[in-house]
Amino acid sequence: MAKQENKYLREFVEFYKNYGVDKIYLYDNNLENGERFDEVISDYITSNFVEVIDRRGKIRELINILNDCYRNNKDNYDWLIFYEIDESIYLKNFKNIKPFLNQQYFNTCKIISLNWVHHSDNGKLHYENKSVQERFPKNGRNVNPNIYNRLADVKSIARGHLQDLTIGNGHYLTNQYHPCNGYGKPLKLHNLLTLEPDYENYYVIHYFTKSLEEFVEKIKRGDVYKGPGNKDFYMFQIDRYFEINELTKEKLDYIEEKLGKEVDLTEYRKRLNQSNS
Repeated sequence: MAKQENKYLREFVEFYKNYGVDKIYLYDNNLENGERFDEVISDYITSNFVEVIDRRGKIRELINILNDCYRNNKDNYDWLIFYEIDESIYLKNFKNIKPFLNQQYFNTCKIISLNWVHHSDNGKLHYENKSVQERFPKNGRNVNPNIYNRLADVKSIARGHLQDLTIGNGHYLTNQYHPCNGYGKPLKLHNLLTLEPDYENYYVIHYFTKSLEEFVEKIKRGDVYKGPGNKDFYMFQIDRYFEINELTKEKLDYIEEKLGKEVDLTEYRKRLNQSNS
């Protein structure tokens, strides 16, 4: 599902095409009069590598979309990958996803759940016309390792041909089957977080913030549950931002300039002053 992400769309499509996926289903969740996918990937749509499904102007569609995609395509594919535009899979020593998924130890797996690894802003305040992979190679573990380990969530891949699968979660997809990790072993979980996170070999890179400018643009448009202009949502997302990004005066000034009275950064400024004293 994509909304106001045209500047990243072509990179996303080409990344997964080069990684060996057979087809991409893109659910267009833009505003009715907003940007359109064919403005940037018309060639992939025309060739039928990308199929676009219209969900323009709709809200709270994520779970509906996941189930629609699985239900309509489960009998055509061995595996269905449920990743978003800001997510890139990383498989050490694999340049194509098919040899990875075809490993014998996945034969009994119904769901493969790989760690969701948040990459930071890499110190960048503003958008640059370069790939996200080039701009944000580092994750946010060095900022606060304890908090980072608490964020050990996953994103998942579902085996095709499961007639009873119902998706209820954007990360684990379902509780009908216990997920495997990237080594084909049962994933160890506690409160839906992985007890043995893998940040080295098989994981999903989440370009959560990108640059600060892009992050502010992202939260201003809301997410799949909250619409734009929600103060509580803004503050929740800013909390998450500073869990994996360095806290600086320059960043606080920028956020305040762009969001104004919609945010209260008093506690962040106190924290910054304390760390500098």
